[in-house]
Amino acid sequence: MKVFHVLFFVLLIHSFGGCTHVIVIDIDPVQSESALDDSVYLAETESLPVPELKPVLTPIPLNIGVYYSDELKNFEYIRGVPDIHWVVPLGEHSVEFFREVLPELFTSVIELDETELFTRDDVDIIIEPVIEEFHFRLGAERHSNLHSIVYRFNIYQNNGVPLRVWRVHGQREFNLGIFQVVWTHIKGDLADAIEKIRLQSREVFDDQLIDVVKKKPSPFIPSTVPAGVEIYLESQKTITLLNMEKELPGNVAVIKVSIHNQGKKNFILRGSETRLILPNGHWVSPTGATQLIARALGPVDVNVAATTVTVADVLASMIHQFSESQERLSLLKAQVTQLRSQQLRKTLIQHGASVTGLLSYLPVAGTPAFTGAQLQFWLYDTSSDETYQVRVPMTDFNFKGVADKDALRKEL
Repeated sequence: MKVFHVLFFVLLIHSFGGCTHVIVIDIDPVQSESALDDSVYLAETESLPVPELKPVLTPIPLNIGVYYSDELKNFEYIRGVPDIHWVVPLGEHSVEFFREVLPELFTSVIELDETELFTRDDVDIIIEPVIEEFHFRLGAERHSNLHSIVYRFNIYQNNGVPLRVWRVHGQREFNLGIFQVVWTHIKGDLADAIEKIRLQSREVFDDQLIDVVKKKPSPFIPSTVPAGVEIYLESQKTITLLNMEKELPGNVAVIKVSIHNQGKKNFILRGSETRLILPNGHWVSPTGATQLIARALGPVDVNVAATTVTVADVLASMIHQFSESQERLSLLKAQVTQLRSQQLRKTLIQHGASVTGLLSYLPVAGTPAFTGAQLQFWLYDTSSDETYQVRVPMTDFNFKGVADKDALRKEL
């Protein structure tokens, strides 16, 4: 009966025509006691074996400060066609999950706002969760493996020096029943990520890291470019994917970074630790490829017939034969792969060498227009304990601003 209700709803939407309709895919909380119960979110499906959840018997002896950025809390992923958009408000749900899970893992957890970052002595470590990648099935993609979530946890000492980057990839594989909506996997992907956070936490926050943070925090050299290092920044106006050049809208920030090391030392740079510092002092962490493509290219376009919810669900076997939808899905995979290859990641910059890569930032919905910004990153001397915090001004950087959440949903 539910399927016919959805069919009626979709037909009703199409009957209006002439404007953009937004369908929000809500996510019920993934409760810890039911995270492994496939029946909660995979009714009438065949799931792969699930690893046994091993609870943390004693909390990790660290006092944690956690920073939930506006970009995380307001994270939404949008897909669709010109007249219908499907929206997953993943950010707000992710924060709910973290508020449940993190207190189970550590001695204490304190939520910090942006003004408190790196100023408090009552926390040992600061964690910044980021949604790095996300994608969900739609239409004829019911057999696609292009669905998962990747969380990135930036881990800092309490004075702001980066310690580690911890990535958690959530993806639960299963076979859909013919009457199930194709995005059923979202809750399974989230449950898989939550399980891995619990299971991997002891390995990430090991005795070596605990010993480091219990000592005096490592010093760093602020706002200094090491001798012999030259840094060039260029605001990208277009991106080229699969030999197709796309002009970037003014509400995304893609920066081409070129670093030339003519000095005598070798350095390590991690792209995930970079920050775009806005004129008001707010800083933005780098985004992943799928979210950038969604913002820069608009909602991921798939076969129009295949995006109709109940057509895709009730007649899935027929829709799956449409080669056009499969070709567009293959194109999306190729675009994501190519964009990832261009992005600046963990890089060794040897003396006498140069590196070049892209950094992508998506300020939160509602960010006003501004001119000028700073790019901050960290350089680690491989031959000593010296760490350099580098801030490079971008005086010619122009950002047109991002519409509020409701307007952005329709604009994309």
